[in-house]
Amino acid sequence: MSSSADAADAADPAASVEAVDMASENGQPMLDWYDFSGRDVPDVPGEFYSPESELTGVVRRAAEDLEAAREEARTAADAAGEPLYELAVLAGRLDQLTDAAEGPLVAQDKRRLHGQLRILKNQMLQILADNGIELRDPTGLPAADVLDWVDVTGWLHRPEFDAEVVARTEERAVFHEGRTVRFARVQMGAPAEQEPAQVPVPVQNPAREKEAEEERGSV
Repeated sequence: MSSSADAADAADPAASVEAVDMASENGQPMLDWYDFSGRDVPDVPGEFYSPESELTGVVRRAAEDLEAAREEARTAADAAGEPLYELAVLAGRLDQLTDAAEGPLVAQDKRRLHGQLRILKNQMLQILADNGIELRDPTGLPAADVLDWVDVTGWLHRPEFDAEVVARTEERAVFHEGRTVRFARVQMGAPAEQEPAQVPVPVQNPAREKEAEEERGSV
């Protein structure tokens, strides 16, 4: 339903135009897009980023800060674990000595003493294992399989070796949660170096030499 004002405007179009003019005179001009003119945007120093880009940057910086904090924590943990790694090296050495001492102690009727030492050694190794520390003995393993966690202190060239293998372990390697923290110290075994082939010296025949001289003199 139309109002009385709408009906009056429809009845008299001129009255409607007059109303627009009156609105302009009263400070309320009726404008459309054609009344506006374009102008250049002033240059502002700096770069503008979309809200999405800004959010991505904030998330990235937060991730970088978190990784830096984790690396700092790992460094602190490694520093705290250094004495434990040294003890692990000594425990590995004790394990080797316990095995080597079994024969002499048993021969001296000290089997009980050897058993006590073995139990103590096993308790030490178990404590290390409970803390994620593992000892590895590379003796007998191929050189190619252990070069990334051993230090080679020398080479033994002997006939019993048909390939390059770990001949003797001086100190066992220490691993913490699968990561090498102490390299094993080993001596590598390799096949014996072959002597250079001897070229046989021809046996001189005096009769043949005399015939050769006569042949040369007759020419």
